[in-house]
Amino acid sequence: MNPKASLWKAFLHLGVYKYSAEVLAFLGSIIISRLLTPSEYGLIAMIAVGYLFIARFSNPGYTDMVVREADSTDHRGEIQWIFTLHGMLLCLMMLIVAYPLSWFYHEPGIVAPAMVYGAILFLYALPGASESFLMKRKELVLIFKTELWGTVMGLVLTVGLAYFGWSYWSLILPHLVIPLFYMAVYQYCEPIPWKMPTLKSLKNVALKMRSLVTQISKVNLVEYWEDQADNFWIGRLQGSAVLGVYNRAFLVSHLPRALFKPLINSILLPEWQDYPNHTHQINRTYGVLITVILSLCILPMVVVMLFPEPISVWLWGKNWAGVAPFLGVLALVMGFQVVCSTSRIMFVLARKERLYTRYAWIQGTVIILVVTVTAFISIDILVQALVLAVLLVKVPSFAFWCLRISLNLTWKEIGGLLGFPWLLHLMTWLFLVLDLSQFLVLSLGALAGWSLVNLYRKRRIFTSDG
Repeated sequence: MNPKASLWKAFLHLGVYKYSAEVLAFLGSIIISRLLTPSEYGLIAMIAVGYLFIARFSNPGYTDMVVREADSTDHRGEIQWIFTLHGMLLCLMMLIVAYPLSWFYHEPGIVAPAMVYGAILFLYALPGASESFLMKRKELVLIFKTELWGTVMGLVLTVGLAYFGWSYWSLILPHLVIPLFYMAVYQYCEPIPWKMPTLKSLKNVALKMRSLVTQISKVNLVEYWEDQADNFWIGRLQGSAVLGVYNRAFLVSHLPRALFKPLINSILLPEWQDYPNHTHQINRTYGVLITVILSLCILPMVVVMLFPEPISVWLWGKNWAGVAPFLGVLALVMGFQVVCSTSRIMFVLARKERLYTRYAWIQGTVIILVVTVTAFISIDILVQALVLAVLLVKVPSFAFWCLRISLNLTWKEIGGLLGFPWLLHLMTWLFLVLDLSQFLVLSLGALAGWSLVNLYRKRRIFTSDG
């Protein structure tokens, strides 16, 4: 096995499907934004506070366990039922939180759509076991092709419903169809019997999963609040219209993470499941991956930060010009958000889930507190503080807990990977907050130069032989 060559080959062969799906989804959001109002988007964002919290636990390490453990194929039926029963539990939880969400936001209109999201959570759990075993077999092309067609199906349905006046329901109803499509394809390619296992065998598999699932669930809890604390407080204090505008900026600033994270998580675990036998080589390849990701993200970041208002108007129309002030600041941490999101797989591969939990809770709690305090000052201060917290808390925590403690990289190696771009990001944030446009252009130019130099040095990985 050559971890380096196989990794880049997988990215090149599979990225086209994943990126096509994400780009289509993003283009679809541009079209739909012209058919819906900020308030309609804001209402869905209110529901998302509860939905995304519960969805964080939709797969709390089940797939990781299936791929990582050699004997998982002996328990296919039990794992199928664990996914199914787990989906029922998620559905029940969503039904329970529907009314409290409505009360919290003073918005009775979110009760019915929130309940429909409960059914969606159950449906998305059904294909989980088959997909996990397909990943174990490295059938990633099949999975990514299926997701691409699911995205096309959802996009057509959403745009059609929005065009014919279904308002925010156009964002919800397609998700009742997409998971059924996934289930049909995955069950055809990786059939798993639905025969109910004995309670004893089901309990034995659940106990085997417990350690990994418990730690990942703890991480999912804090990561949810870390991601949603800003939406939670903006929706509560500013209302649905302001939340809808902020949500558009959040979408663009997190687009690279939406593009890279699923691809990385889907590829790294099955490709590197033999991690203990190739630790040094895989760690070195991971360092190259971090540099490439950061370099690729910096170029769009520079463009967005220099032209936030024209980009906002071009993407969504004049009604969304208010996105620009948020977008110009949030874009600064595009790359580092992606880099830090790759840590989960490396902790799992190194079998250091407890260390991952400690890392996630320490840095996540600090960011949540920063967002909560600044939300009561102003939304502008919140956005600036959030970006600074990512740079001063999230990135150093990633460097220490993941790179230094878990992967045993030296501080010299870590500095070579992250030091220079991290300092330039901090300088850029300072120039942005102080409105020193002439210096801002210089720091952004330096970041773009660093990015281009690294991409040129690593240009061979974009060829078929890596």
